[in-house]
Order: sequence, then C-alpha cells, then structure tokens
Amino acid sequence: MKSLLLTIVVAVFFAPSVSLSQDAKSEHDKMHSEHTTSSSEHQQWMIKIEKMRAEHQKALAALAKLQAEVMEHEAELAMMSFQIKSHEIEMVMHDKAMHNHDESGKGDQHAELKTKHSKIMSRHGELGKKITAASSHHGELINGIIKFAEKHMKQFHAHGENDSHAGHDHGEKKK
Repeated sequence: MKSLLLTIVVAVFFAPSVSLSQDAKSEHDKMHSEHTTSSSEHQQWMIKIEKMRAEHQKALAALAKLQAEVMEHEAELAMMSFQIKSHEIEMVMHDKAMHNHDESGKGDQHAELKTKHSKIMSRHGELGKKITAASSHHGELINGIIKFAEKHMKQFHAHGENDSHAGHDHGEKKK
C-alpha cells in the first residue's frame, strides 16, 4: 500500500509538471512559428525597401538630368544676355558713328555705315530667333517641373513639409 500511495503522490505531484512542460513546449512552438513568419515578413519588407531605394536612385538621377538641363539652359540665357548687351553696345557705337558722319558730312562713310547697319540688324534677327527657341523649351521644361513638384507636395505632404509620407505608396502603379 505504501508503494501505491507513493505512486499516487508522485503521480499527483509530478503530473502538473509534465502538463506544464507540454503547454510550455506548445507555446514555444507557436512563438517559434511566429518568429519564423516575422522573419519571412522582414525579408519581404527589406526587398520592398531596397527596391524603393533603387527607384529613389533612378528618380534622383532623372532629377539630376533635369537639373543639368535647367543649368545648361541658364548658361545659354547668360550667354544670350551677354550677346544682347554686346549688341546694344554695338548699336550705340553705330549711332555715334552715324552722328559723327552727320557732323562731318563725308559721303564715303555712309556706305560703310549702311553695310555695318545691315550686319547689326542681321545679328539682331539671329539673336531674336535664339531667344524665341529658348523660350518655347523653357516654358515646357519649367512648367512641367513645377507642376510635378506642386502635385507631389499637395498629394503627399498635405500637412506640411515635415509630413511623413503617409499614404505615399511606392508600390507598382496599376495600369
């Protein structure tokens, strides 16, 4: 009977321990499974993040090309401005030469002045064509950049410049 009593006491005393161990094992298995699932999600997130980062690099390269184009256009405008100033000086000098001719009355200078005037006006026409050509491209380029920037700010930064990209989806655009 002592042996039976001892068996019962041992069984009662150690039974919850075996049961707790099974529950703990079951919970550990569940936690491990959740960790495995989380790790898989982390890998998917990292792939998505790296893809977005690569897309950011492409976008920055495209913006750099646009910036270079704007800077090149700015250099062309600076050169045209210089050409206008030079042209203006040339006309002032021509006016002075005409005034001197009017004062001196030498007839042979008139033909030179007329030839010089034709060249000045020819350069004037060429300069006008350059400016007209630059203006058409200028408007298209600048308006496109500004419209895109305004749309982006309105769509993704509605609450201010420091707003996070809440709602900004870098996912594939649906076509």
